[in-house]
Amino acid sequence: MTRGFTFVEYFSQIWQVIASLAYSSSFPDRTSVMARRLNLVLMAVVVVAAFCATSTKAQVSVAPTALFLNDQERFGTLYIGNPTSTPQEVTIGFRFGYSTADSTGAVYVEFNDSTAAERYSIAENVRAFPQRFILPPGETQVVRMTARPPADFEEGWMWSRVVTTSTPQVSFQDTTASGVQANLIFRLQQVTALFYTKGDPEVTLNVVDVSARVDSNEVIVHAEMNKEGERPFFGRVNARLQNADGDVIAEEMNLIAVYVPERRRFVITLPEDVSEGQDLQVELTITPDRQDIPSEYVLDFSPIVATTPVTW
Repeated sequence: MTRGFTFVEYFSQIWQVIASLAYSSSFPDRTSVMARRLNLVLMAVVVVAAFCATSTKAQVSVAPTALFLNDQERFGTLYIGNPTSTPQEVTIGFRFGYSTADSTGAVYVEFNDSTAAERYSIAENVRAFPQRFILPPGETQVVRMTARPPADFEEGWMWSRVVTTSTPQVSFQDTTASGVQANLIFRLQQVTALFYTKGDPEVTLNVVDVSARVDSNEVIVHAEMNKEGERPFFGRVNARLQNADGDVIAEEMNLIAVYVPERRRFVITLPEDVSEGQDLQVELTITPDRQDIPSEYVLDFSPIVATTPVTW
């Protein structure tokens, strides 16, 4: 999973500064005030455009998407590539976190669960070599990871997020007609899952309280996913929209990693030829198929199937 400092995070802070300048009382006449406000708004637009253009070009590549270490192999390898034309300053850090769903069912990464961290975090026991480096354009750096679990760790899974922070060795600068200067450095973060395993603990998933409703041109599906066990539950969800005859008329696929019980949301695009009020149902099928996970960590379970009618 990747995460960067996005438009909202950067622009909310930039706009606070711009707004305070725009409404400053330093200019006595209204014409000067309006002119300055216009210049500052134009500056904000330039900053946003620069961020959108720069963020797509200034990001290093990180592979693989997840690292799996165990008591037999405590070393892992991360490959950091620089496909840009600018040298990148890269820093590797570790932080406990896991993906879960908020009250609407949208997925996010929870970094502030201290109770779970006491039980599952290995963030303090992982090291990266090198931890900080300058990556020239077109080059790839091999980063070795090593983990030493706590002495009292007997069996189960522990995990952390590997946070790769990259900063291009250039900055964007703009000066408006009013003399206000913006000098920004874009710092992007990507998050990779790291797991440490010992033994083969069992894990189960129960899917209950499934509901589906039409919202504009989409079918919004919610499902309670109750996970039990000392490891995350990895799987693939196929959400199929069926008509009254049982024919599949739309389908969406999602990869899931369930760490804690949660209410997850899935979205299916409603076909244009569906009539309002038409009898429809959603079938959720969860299977162990995960091509992005090493085979020894793929779960072995029978498909989990749940259905629900669609409400309009």
